[in-house]
Amino acid sequence: MNIKKTLTILTSITSLIINLSANTTITSIDVNSPNYPWHCGSIKEQNKIIDNQIKTNTTNTTISNNSTNTLLVKRLISVYTSDKIKINKLAKHIIKYSNKYNLDPLTLTAVLAKESSFNPNARHTPVIVKIPLAKNWTKIGTKEVQAVGLGGVIYEIWKYELYKEKIYSRKSLYNIETNIKATALILSIYTHKRKQLKYTKSKEESALLRYYGVMRDNKGKPIKTYANSVYKIKLSSL
Repeated sequence: MNIKKTLTILTSITSLIINLSANTTITSIDVNSPNYPWHCGSIKEQNKIIDNQIKTNTTNTTISNNSTNTLLVKRLISVYTSDKIKINKLAKHIIKYSNKYNLDPLTLTAVLAKESSFNPNARHTPVIVKIPLAKNWTKIGTKEVQAVGLGGVIYEIWKYELYKEKIYSRKSLYNIETNIKATALILSIYTHKRKQLKYTKSKEESALLRYYGVMRDNKGKPIKTYANSVYKIKLSSL
């Protein structure tokens, strides 16, 4: 499934769900099941399973207009945890900050899933990167840093933007709400305040590539592996 087909499916399925009537409960997907897509061999086989899930779930699932986003977000989170208290807490903050920063809540949820599998204590392998030593990157240095928390946020890169949102330390990024807020802020900056990358199909796709760090092929085109994997996670909630 190419990204164009993926986005078309997402649009049509979301529109269909919103127009369905209420009352059917959404069932979660068992991530440990041998039928879960990521355990099933080739990309072609995985995509076939996802396509079948989409057909099945849109036929048997009805959701009220007001609760569509929350239910789909909870469903995606339930792939990674069965803790209802944690699911509700995560969903509450995801909806809150996706609304605040004008983001698709399912995209934000999929990024958190990709970065940490919803583990608030996640830590990525340390890397050496350029960091701002003054506002607006007027002075630049290099430092070994580590992406942490639900969204894999690197505090040292975003400290000036985070400070404006009352996020004052790297340690605070281990807090669930704070990290979701930080992740949403960064995605919002890339989506709404940065120029769309050439060869990308949307500002959202461009933002996802920037979020991970843009890599290019030998023709200078951005490699879309990260964005595609986020969209595949997002698809599994439908």
